[in-house]
Amino acid sequence: TSTVSSEPVSAQASEVSATASEISAPTEVATVEQAQAAPVAISNMQQVSDFLHRNALLIIYLTGVAVSLLAIAGGAVSVARIRRKSHITQARSFDLAESEGVETPFSFLHTIYIGYGYDEKDRCHILSHEASHVRHHHSIEKLFMSLMRSLFWFNPLMWLAEKCLEDVQEWQADKDALSDGYRLDEYRQTVVNQLFGYNPEMVSGLKSSFTKRRLLKMKQTEYKGGIGLQVCATSLVSAVLFLALGCGRAKTAET
Repeated sequence: TSTVSSEPVSAQASEVSATASEISAPTEVATVEQAQAAPVAISNMQQVSDFLHRNALLIIYLTGVAVSLLAIAGGAVSVARIRRKSHITQARSFDLAESEGVETPFSFLHTIYIGYGYDEKDRCHILSHEASHVRHHHSIEKLFMSLMRSLFWFNPLMWLAEKCLEDVQEWQADKDALSDGYRLDEYRQTVVNQLFGYNPEMVSGLKSSFTKRRLLKMKQTEYKGGIGLQVCATSLVSAVLFLALGCGRAKTAET
């Protein structure tokens, strides 16, 4: 009979045990690191949650401002794109940009934008109307009001003031166009024909503020709306509300 030595078996067992220890050691280290990192992650999430909770109104407000300003910027980009593709003619009191991309006529700053295909009568009506917008700098007024509305978008009175301003501007442009000697019924038909189409935000045009009341007001020589008082009152109310919300949040944070 022969005896088998137990030394090789013991050596192999020792090697297997050492290998198992080496494998389990990193696992134990990783487990410890994860256990230490978990409270930190929970703490960070809690801080983010507390920040969102404390500043919820501010986040909603800034989101509304950003969306409104992006809409204004998008309108400006649309106008610039149309101008690049237009045939520009310089007149004495305005620039005329003609392009197939203009669905309904409008004006912005010193430029009147108009498409093709209008007969001579409608074209004269449109240019007279839009020239009034350019002459009175209506697009600058609308741009300023749009910016104000963006800052105080939460106040419905600001939206109402913007609509009132648009009504006044269109009444003034209609009045100036009719004072050039055009027939009221023919001019009204031209306005009705411009109902469909797209105009970028903050521009002025025949399509803007189309209502039955506007058609009736074309006969008036004075506008009775008190737009100046409405705009001032709305701006004041908006500023007071904005400051009140800010002060309320500051006191809440202190307590």
